[in-house]
Amino acid sequence: HLGGPGHPLGPALRADLAQSSALRVVPRLAINETLRLMQRPTTSVVDFDVAREIATRDGIKAVLDGNIVALGGRYVVSTRLVSAQSGEELAAFREEAASQNDLIPAVGRLAKQLRAKVGESLKTVREATALERVTTGSMEALSKYAAALAMLEQTSDLTRVIPLLEEAVAIDSTFAMAWRRLAAHHSTAGQRDRAARAAAQGYRYRDRLSEVERHLTVAAYYQYG
Repeated sequence: HLGGPGHPLGPALRADLAQSSALRVVPRLAINETLRLMQRPTTSVVDFDVAREIATRDGIKAVLDGNIVALGGRYVVSTRLVSAQSGEELAAFREEAASQNDLIPAVGRLAKQLRAKVGESLKTVREATALERVTTGSMEALSKYAAALAMLEQTSDLTRVIPLLEEAVAIDSTFAMAWRRLAAHHSTAGQRDRAARAAAQGYRYRDRLSEVERHLTVAAYYQYG
């Protein structure tokens, strides 16, 4: 969001960085899809905090934050590369522009610095794992859901998995896919009434889901409800 919403310098920097073989710039269409899962409008301004959440959900290592400061008739254009998960600043870069007419060339020089050094900076960041692509507006609820899936894979112990999913739906009561998994696990544990209630809860929120999630939620409703 260099320069703020709608400012031409942000797209100029993206275009320059897209030429790097060491970087993959996330396209706006992919960002929009994640915004939908976050239950945000696709027209939302992607500021630094939103960018970090998108990156954390999608397993993206880092985000790039930027700023322009006017000093008299001159301008300082600065960027910082930040680890999405830890928030640690990995690298910082700046360029000066003598006037407004020099802003685009300054962004070009900044992008050149980034392309030369960003690969080395990212080597210090471990590979990030994308979280499950499910609809919830709560990052905390999604983290509980992800922890439940990890616990299921590691232990297959439903007495430890179910409480994590219950925490997820306590945080976000509209979290249909967490309700669906609760229904399945309650059914496996022989708790049919609880399974039916969980399936019905998920079914209530089916209209706000992606197509695949909606079909899974409806199927769970008729299977367990």
